[in-house]
Amino acid sequence: MKKSPKNVVHFKEIMHQFPHVLPKIPRLLRGLKQVYTQKQETPMGLGLIFEKIAKQHPRYNALKFGDQTTTYQHLNQHANQIAHLLIAYGFKKGDVLSLVMENRPEFFAVILATAKVGVICALIDPTKITTKTLLSTEPKGLIVSDQYHQQIDALKLNFEHCFWVASSNQDKQENAPSGYRNLIYSAQEYPTFNPPTTAHIYAQDGLFYIYTSGTTGQPKAALYTHGRWILAYNTYGQTLGLVNKDILYVPLPLHHATASIVCWSSVLAGQGTFSFNAHFSTQTFWQDAQDAVAIGYSSDVCRQLLEQPVQANKHQVKKMIGYGLRAYYWRTFKHRFNIKEVFELYASNESNIGFNNLFNFDNTVGFSPLPFAVVQYDIDSQKPIRDKNGYCTEVKKGDVGLLLSKITSRTPFDGYGKHDINDDAVLHHVFNEHDAYYNTGDLMRRLGYRHVQFIDRLSDTFHWQNQRISTHEVEDVMCTCPSIKEASIYGVKIPNYEGKACMATVILNSLSPIFDCKNIYAEFKKALPTHAIPLFLRIQLTLPVSSAFKYSKKELQKQGFDIHHCDDLLLVQLPHQDTYHPLNHKIYEHIMQKKPYF
Repeated sequence: MKKSPKNVVHFKEIMHQFPHVLPKIPRLLRGLKQVYTQKQETPMGLGLIFEKIAKQHPRYNALKFGDQTTTYQHLNQHANQIAHLLIAYGFKKGDVLSLVMENRPEFFAVILATAKVGVICALIDPTKITTKTLLSTEPKGLIVSDQYHQQIDALKLNFEHCFWVASSNQDKQENAPSGYRNLIYSAQEYPTFNPPTTAHIYAQDGLFYIYTSGTTGQPKAALYTHGRWILAYNTYGQTLGLVNKDILYVPLPLHHATASIVCWSSVLAGQGTFSFNAHFSTQTFWQDAQDAVAIGYSSDVCRQLLEQPVQANKHQVKKMIGYGLRAYYWRTFKHRFNIKEVFELYASNESNIGFNNLFNFDNTVGFSPLPFAVVQYDIDSQKPIRDKNGYCTEVKKGDVGLLLSKITSRTPFDGYGKHDINDDAVLHHVFNEHDAYYNTGDLMRRLGYRHVQFIDRLSDTFHWQNQRISTHEVEDVMCTCPSIKEASIYGVKIPNYEGKACMATVILNSLSPIFDCKNIYAEFKKALPTHAIPLFLRIQLTLPVSSAFKYSKKELQKQGFDIHHCDDLLLVQLPHQDTYHPLNHKIYEHIMQKKPYF
């Protein structure tokens, strides 16, 4: 595989950046001390933090939704009313309440209310409403916005309590659908003072269930505790360094952890304003962010912004915080939009470790002070490589391995909604007889000085010709080719062959249906080792994306190169030919029967 733009971190690079980092270190240390030295019975959490800010800065704007603003005092009082309502309906600490809602201010009022009561709020992706998802955490109740209640009703599920939030200022109870109670209208009857329950929330208490694919690709409800939220508040918040009234613009869905945990905790750490809209729009993004000093991001938000025509963008954004920024356009994005600091992070919902790019290096998720290891891993057996004594071995500096995070009393693994899944996620006897590590399921390059670079998910890594292929790395390399605008890489099984062959669904830079297959192959050959050159190409005008703006490969991989289930143009690279050929029925049958074409 082509070498990464940054294979190691050097001491001189650390020292060069140290003067810029030094002012943040005292705040970070105070924050870490608060998390790791507090007693288990010490009250802490989202609700307590928010009440403190609302008392100190009641008139500061907590939210900016389009042109609508909400002060800290108003949002706190609104959340208090909902919290008192939940208490009146019998909700208590440890109960679960599912939330199905699009981006809107009420989302924050609800999750703040549940945080104050100690209720765990299950943040449901509105684009993935299923019976399994809704019931996996055994919720006591459900809050659904008007936009999605019909989809919920179609599932015919029974919840002890069902609350409905109108799509507009409909505040009369009779406007609620049958079987639901109008949440906002009903909450108006309850007091606005802080509920007493907030003072009885502790680090180990659950805050959110956030749905994640985990290490197996199956949806799981990962538990996020108040203690982990406070850790995000004291790390990402201090790293980003917002100050009073600073605006962070976030174009992401609120049910994702990057928005509701990383970005919101960063805003609260600086007593700033969380700015957002109902939907992400490339056309209006910089206009929406014009008053912001920082933005939240995901990889594909940045990619889509780069695809827009170059124009003068009047904004004052100098910082960005998020995940997944790709190496092939990292520096391009910074230069084009005049971004000075990129706080790339790694913090999967279920993991007990986080990394952040405190030193503002390119092409790294940064460093972590928490205990972790990057160990040798065998792709074929899908297990860490163990020595003759049964222990794992760390990879050398600059090499790629599996990231494991140590489970300790200070870095517990909070787990998933179902305990039987947790056993597979924990590895024992990693370096000695008594340790335990969480298996992140992610391949990382060990850069040195506690820095790592994200390489790929194990589920996105496969073998062909006895060589490892990382989809993430191949995509980065392919997108540097002049002919390719975007690429999605995945492995496809071919009968009678070991491993999986590399297949790419691509968007070409030219929209013309006529292109030079030989030239495209030549570009790949220059950039990629032989085993990683895509054997099959699928040409599309767009690539399917998820609600988090990630490319959705599941259906593409399922269809593979099956000419009977694919209407797009399919190409194949035949043996001993330095070009691609259209995949027709005759060639397809020869491939499936392992005849001389292959």
